Amino acid sequence: MALKLFVDASYRDGRAAVAVVSQDGQVLHQGEICAADNNEAERYAFWVACRIAPHRATILTDSGQIQALLNGRVSPPQEIAPWLASCRKLIEEKALNWVFIGGRRRRKDKAVRRPYLEAHRRATEILSAKSTQVIALLLNSSAQEYSVAMPGRRQTEAPLPPRILAIIERRKELGLTQEELARRAGFSVSLMAKIERGAVDPRSLSALNLISLARVLGLPLSVLLDEDLGALDEHKPLAVRITSSLEEALSESKGSYVAYLSPGDIPKGALAEKLVFIEVPGRWLFSLSLPFPVNRPARLLVEMRPLLSQRGTYVGRYEGFPALFTQEDVERGSFPLYPLSRDMPTLWVEGDKPEILGLVRGIWMRV
Repeated sequence: MALKLFVDASYRDGRAAVAVVSQDGQVLHQGEICAADNNEAERYAFWVACRIAPHRATILTDSGQIQALLNGRVSPPQEIAPWLASCRKLIEEKALNWVFIGGRRRRKDKAVRRPYLEAHRRATEILSAKSTQVIALLLNSSAQEYSVAMPGRRQTEAPLPPRILAIIERRKELGLTQEELARRAGFSVSLMAKIERGAVDPRSLSALNLISLARVLGLPLSVLLDEDLGALDEHKPLAVRITSSLEEALSESKGSYVAYLSPGDIPKGALAEKLVFIEVPGRWLFSLSLPFPVNRPARLLVEMRPLLSQRGTYVGRYEGFPALFTQEDVERGSFPLYPLSRDMPTLWVEGDKPEILGLVRGIWMRV
């Protein structure tokens, strides 16, 4: 009876793992690999199965990508062609069979479901482990052969250049995954993964992608081009607390949520440690002269100190209630304050002026 090998790959946030299991549940191979995305992990997993399979064995995979490539239904990109040639050579030399197991068969056929689930469990367990150490890829010879079959793969032992280390460090400082950074910068997750592992040099990106990446990370282009890493700290994004009330804004606590301002968005002359974001609407009184609609969700960037400005918008307090008003209102001396919350009163300001506690430095409207 020919041996059946069940193969599965798992990918999560730049890490990938593969597992190959026999029909009786015996683990023939499992390990973590360096892959740009789930598709590359699946291709490597299938290549491993072909590599370790005995003559006339059958390899079972649930990858539609593998099925399409081996059946010739799609033309492989240039970078995949060497992988495909290597797999076909192994299949021919060993007289291997391969079978695509779709979702229906995986659910209905116990002889397929059990070993497949074991392969899937083994692959996902590796990524769940706290250790990020890459497990040895079979034998050195097979790892080298795979590197030949997949040109352009960077060996993980080689040191990364400073420009790539700067990207990785800043992404982690911002608390972003590779997927989130790629989405904000406007390119694919696989490209982002290749950049961070050194397979793609940031200097080879288009001008649009390079500028977008620098903007999201808050880094100068000179850093991404390795021209001036000494300026890195000067261009660090500023973490700003997000608050929903005047009391929270006045508090010195760090808060649960923060947003980041790029150096270009920090108001000139502002004290960075006094800046907070205040989300509106909420429990506020407001005047009709505000330069933004109070019924739409927005974040106000406020410098929490009693500054005056010729055309300023202020956060403050009147008769114990938090209020939003303008310099125009203060100069007029008499104006109404309307409530944004039903449990608050409408007040008429006359005589005593509202207490100014902060100056609105910017407004971010949600769309």
